[in-house]
Amino acid sequence: MKSPAIVVQHSPADWPPRAGVFLTKLVKGGPWCAAAIRQDARGWWVEINGHPQAEPDPDPNTAKGLHKLWQWGRDCTQADYDHHLAVFRWALKHAPDEAEANPSRSIDLKNLPPIF
Repeated sequence: MKSPAIVVQHSPADWPPRAGVFLTKLVKGGPWCAAAIRQDARGWWVEINGHPQAEPDPDPNTAKGLHKLWQWGRDCTQADYDHHLAVFRWALKHAPDEAEANPSRSIDLKNLPPIF
């Protein structure tokens, strides 16, 4: 899979963050995951592959995972986000042993089946 087309990392000077969609890796060598920073009247929270990582927090400084995603996540388009989320959901249902279904594990090329 290709790297994201848009590569922007935010510095701490860009704080406070803005709600939006991103791509991130949960581990070195892992697959790209759809991630989002969400904000509403309840507060701020982070979603990874469509799953909230914690309850909304009114303070972005203490919202779980928000600082890390804002600083290290890669900005992406809504179409990229939707594509990675669809790949994750498809892999969970149809290919549970594939890397996309297990984003917290690194991809080990030695354990992949041969392509021919």
